[in-house]
Amino acid sequence: LTSCDPDDKPVPQPDTTSVFVVNEGKFNSNNASVSLFSKTTKAVTPDFFRSVNNRALGDVAQSMAVYNGRGYIVVNNSNKIEVVGLPGFQSVGVVQGLNNPRYFLAVSATRGYVTQWGNYGTVRAGIKVIDLNTNMVVDSIATGATPERLVLSGGKVFVANSGSNTLTVIDPTTNRVSSTLAVGDAPNSLGVDKNGLLW
Repeated sequence: LTSCDPDDKPVPQPDTTSVFVVNEGKFNSNNASVSLFSKTTKAVTPDFFRSVNNRALGDVAQSMAVYNGRGYIVVNNSNKIEVVGLPGFQSVGVVQGLNNPRYFLAVSATRGYVTQWGNYGTVRAGIKVIDLNTNMVVDSIATGATPERLVLSGGKVFVANSGSNTLTVIDPTTNRVSSTLAVGDAPNSLGVDKNGLLW
């Protein structure tokens, strides 16, 4: 006989047989989608979100991140993140209260960051902090202009500010900026190599 502690939650295993393709769609149209490609069968399921949830994904699918058995689809012009369970893609929540969101990163088991451009002159660009248990925005962090991709490395979150030629460095334990680094023109993407170096 075997048993387990009822407080221990099973850790979802990553799906390594599927590829999700984010299709931005036409601007100011409700036709963004995510296609599912099966590496096993080579079959493509177009507009997988609509086929499972019987509704449109939204306007301009910007990006998608996968964390802890969930997919976080950033829908830029609809100002939201659609949260889906994996591998089935059923909707499990929507993050509202965003303004031109771009990219999502889980920084802990309970918190995620999403970069947003805001509205020029009215809503400031920066990071919105999301409670991953409730899918609610719980905090904001100021960054440089037009923040794009972000990465967690060495216990810090680095944010590429494409409109400020800087990286914002954030301590995810406090949700506060620890420093700002000047870099080259219009930083957009970040990566960490096998030696732990940030590129």
